[in-house]
Parts: sequence; C-alpha cells; structure tokens
Amino acid sequence: MRTWLNWGLIVGAVLMLLGRIPGGLVISLIFVGIILLLALGSHWARRGYYIHFVPEKRPHPQPSPLSPEETIPHRASGHFIVEERAANWTDLAANYRTFPDREHLCMAQVQPTTCLKVGQLNLELLGMWYFFIKEENIRALTPGRIYFGSSVEPGLRLQYQRPNKRGKMREDIFYLHFDSETHRQRVWADLLVASVSGA
Repeated sequence: MRTWLNWGLIVGAVLMLLGRIPGGLVISLIFVGIILLLALGSHWARRGYYIHFVPEKRPHPQPSPLSPEETIPHRASGHFIVEERAANWTDLAANYRTFPDREHLCMAQVQPTTCLKVGQLNLELLGMWYFFIKEENIRALTPGRIYFGSSVEPGLRLQYQRPNKRGKMREDIFYLHFDSETHRQRVWADLLVASVSGA
C-alpha cells in the first residue's frame, strides 16, 4: 500500500510542476516531504519488525520443559535463517519446539502474498525459514500484548544475542504471537527452564 501511495504522490508532484493539475511548487514539495516521512517511518517500523509490543505484568508460570516430540503452533516475527540466507519476517505462521539439548526452534513458512500485484515476493524466498536459539543466548523474556495490523494477541518478546555478518554478537528481539493463552504459557514455561537451570 505504501508503494501505491508513493507512486501516487510522485505522479501528483510531477503533474503539478508541469502545470497539468493545480497545486504548484509548494504542494509538490509537501508531497515530496510526505514521501520522505513515509520512508523514515517505514525504516523505524522495520527495525521493530512492524510490531507494537505492550509488556504485561503477569506471574511467571512454573518452569516446565517441552518434550522433543511436542510442537506449539504460533506466529513469529524476527530474524530467520535458511541455509546461507537470512531475512527479517513479520507475522509468519510457525511451530515452536525444543530439542533434547535445550536448543529451541521456530519453524516458519513464507507464503506468496501480494496487494494489487505490488509487493510480490521473490519465489526464492518462499518456503520454510528457521529461528534457532540456545538458552545461553537468551537475555530476557517478557510477556505482553502484540499489536500487528488490526490483530491483538498474547505474545512473548524474546531478547537475545546472535552473531552478525562479521561473527560478532549483537542484541536482537524475536516475537512469538499466540492465538491462545494456553500456548503462550506452555512456551513461556519451556523457555523459563533456562533461567532456573542457570540460577
């Protein structure tokens, strides 16, 4: 939608400068300013994966590990990898699981989306993407409400460390969205095992 709006503003500004429609230089400059504001806003929102997170004060569940056979359906937003590629995704359908060595995994699927033939994804990006997290890299885990578009869901904000392209550790955030409080509590309890074992 932002792409359509940007093109509309660009065409409008050019037509005004050419005298094809009323407005003139001042309105054209206002249109250019709107485009710049939209670009800055998009950059700021992209850094937070387009998520608005509101922390909640809730009692921690009793730490309880998942068995390796269990998977919890949810939605996820954050930094994913597959093979040698990495990308940031928002609100992907995913499944959470934990391996016997206590490494956690969110498996998510990118499906084709489009809006009036604009913003179509490269076919190479479609398919499964993965988020792996080891317990020693978890820095904080916060329950809250996740606002994305018109939806509001119970969620978890996972603050963690991951290597950047140069191999140095950097701080990042990963969001897990849930359609039920039961699923959130189950994943939260599993992730809390790390803090108990490390205490």
